Amino acid sequence: MNRDEAHDLYVTSFVKETNIHVIATAIQSLPYFRTNGIRILDAPIRLLIESGSMGSEDSDYLFTILYDSYLYEQEGAEELLPMFLDSTNYNRSKAIGEILSNYYKVEDSKKKSDYLLELILLKADKEDFNDIFWHFSDAGHVALQDLYKIIKKLIKSKYFKLTDQLIKYLLTQNSKFPFMAVELFEFALTNNKLQLGDLHHYQVEDKALNFIVSTYETITDHDDRSKEMRKKLLQSFDIIITDFRFISNKEKILNELF
Repeated sequence: MNRDEAHDLYVTSFVKETNIHVIATAIQSLPYFRTNGIRILDAPIRLLIESGSMGSEDSDYLFTILYDSYLYEQEGAEELLPMFLDSTNYNRSKAIGEILSNYYKVEDSKKKSDYLLELILLKADKEDFNDIFWHFSDAGHVALQDLYKIIKKLIKSKYFKLTDQLIKYLLTQNSKFPFMAVELFEFALTNNKLQLGDLHHYQVEDKALNFIVSTYETITDHDDRSKEMRKKLLQSFDIIITDFRFISNKEKILNELF
């Protein structure tokens, strides 16, 4: 059987399938048979998404397929991917990491990636969902000026928790975009939903101190804007040493700074 015959047989069988388990198994071969787009496969994919019964591996795999198809503008992906992101049957944190990793993958992918990240944020705020995690370790290659608006929306969300990953990302960006980094850091501190019991998961004190000291030393100009940013950093320091969530390390922070 040649490739064209195999493609026709796969598509013909797939579009008629209604068994969720068979469809979930069949998507493993989907990357090889979507040369003409995935609109023709719309019905079984919708059925699978709407079932809400996908396993984690299947949902992760389907996201990757739909996301890649969306980036390369394959027919049908623009409708199916938002539908998938509006469901609750997938790992949002893994999806965020994949989007950040491929932020510049193709021409105009920044615009597409921002749109998808906003959809995920919107859904997370609508639902009772508080364990979303942004893998900023996947964003090291992304310029802060490109992610600034998205990060600000993340910080505004109901479930935002300041993490060491976000601070580490801002640290990698503070030499090129010091003012943006300071503004987001201050905004994150004042909108932090971190709970005392979360500290073993989100070790932010040391990274926060490093950010303040490093960025303060980076901003050396004497113009009004620079003075304002240094003042914000000092105010952020005040927040850290007076916040009960960081009180256990207060003495350590003061000793390291002075």
